This record gives sequence, structure tokens and C-alpha cells, in this order.
Amino acid sequence: MRPIETTILIAALVNLLFSGAVYMHSQRKKLETIFAIFAFNVSLWSLATFLTIYTKIPFGIFKTGITMHFVVGNLIFLFLFLFACYYRSDVKISNIFVKLVLAINVVVVYLVIFHSLLFKSFQDLPTLNEKVAIRPSGFLIFSLATILTFILSQIFLVSKYKAAIKLDRVHLGFLILGTSIAGSLGLISNLVLPGFNNLNIFYLGPIITTPLFVGALIYAV
Repeated sequence: MRPIETTILIAALVNLLFSGAVYMHSQRKKLETIFAIFAFNVSLWSLATFLTIYTKIPFGIFKTGITMHFVVGNLIFLFLFLFACYYRSDVKISNIFVKLVLAINVVVVYLVIFHSLLFKSFQDLPTLNEKVAIRPSGFLIFSLATILTFILSQIFLVSKYKAAIKLDRVHLGFLILGTSIAGSLGLISNLVLPGFNNLNIFYLGPIITTPLFVGALIYAV
């Protein structure tokens, strides 16, 4: 196993441990549960990335892995959005609006899993770029839903930052900094570039985003 593959597996394990530790040692409140699910999804995302780049993985598992990668990637941003909605209570977010965003993402994920929204075909070829044929229209829909969800999470966090005082502002400042950097890097390496059939740095997503994503949310929780 190559060092890069080992690193991605370690990232998956670290996030799995974080999610379990937070949930087991929390009071099972809504925000803590959302964070635990978020960290668990980051773990699954890292595992799915491993399944797409590990050269000894059977082709059938590869196809499952790359689909899982995008599905779980969307869920990461969805749970970040929910975290932003329920973090502190200084700024109220409309439940109807939250449910609308949730519904849009659920529909998109359903289409990815059951109706091949993202991919036209798969081929058992040597490189990742050759293995996957992107469906441009479907990928655009998926990308817009995912990116919009991420942008909304940052808008809500900033609005709560403006309404916060003293120590809360410090927590929110680090949370916004960490999630905005990690989210942007993850979107570029694992969504925007693949949309242009460029999967050359696909494997970097979990490595460059995991410390920032999980670290920022742990600090906030």
C-alpha cells in the first residue's frame, strides 16, 4: 500500500474515532449529534476516496466507492449547514427554509444513487480520469446544490458571528475560518476539478481538509 493510501485510511480512522468519542461523551443534544454525524461522514468520505485510488480494489468496488465519495461529500456539507443553523440561538433560521435545503439535497443524493445523475459510464482502465465519464448536466445540478449548501452554512455562521459577544466570537471566528478554508479546498479538489474531468488531485481532499474541518468543529463544540 502506498503512503498516500495509508494516510487516507488514517484520516478515515481518526474521524471515526472523533465522531464516536463526541457522541459517547456528549449529552446527546441536537448540536452534538449533528457534529458526530458530520465527523462520521468525513470518515466515510475518506474511506470512499481510498476505494477510488487503491489500485488493488476490484472494479465493482471502485464504482461503489466513487459514487459513495460524492454522496457522502454532499452529506458533509449538508450536516455542516445544519450545524450552522443550530449553533447558538442568537440568530433564528426559518425551519421551512432549513427543510427546503434538506429536501433539495436529499433529492439530489437520491438521483445520484438510483438514477446515475453524475456518471455516464465506467471503464476498467488504468487511470482515474479514464475510468469515469462525467454526465455534465447532472454534475452541474449536483455541484450547484452542494456549493449552495456550503455557502449558506457560511452565511449563517457569519450572521451568528455578528450577533455573538466576547468568547463566542472567538469560537465562531475559528469555526468560520476552518470550515471556509477546508470547504473551499475540498470543493475545488473533489468537485470543481472532477467536473472538468480532472481527477489528478482527487486523493488530496481528505488529507488537506480533515484537520481543518474536524478541528474547527471540535473547537466550536
